[in-house]
Amino acid sequence: GELTTYDLTINTEEGLITLVDGKDNKVELNSDSDTLSVSTNMGVLITTTNITTTSATSTHVTGAYTLKSGICHINP
Repeated sequence: GELTTYDLTINTEEGLITLVDGKDNKVELNSDSDTLSVSTNMGVLITTTNITTTSATSTHVTGAYTLKSGICHINP
């Protein structure tokens, strides 16, 4: 049988695109608040060569945090 179900909702009136599986993992694009939200039961895995994070005001990390880098510049 199938592992889970998926619901894809596109709500143009509210500016929302939501993908939710039957295990309650969720990805939501909110055009009204200009946000992308990801909620999972276990984690988010990103594998790539480069990641650029740009924040005009602040970046918040909650929970345990590990940074492994050969070169790390903090407040250069």
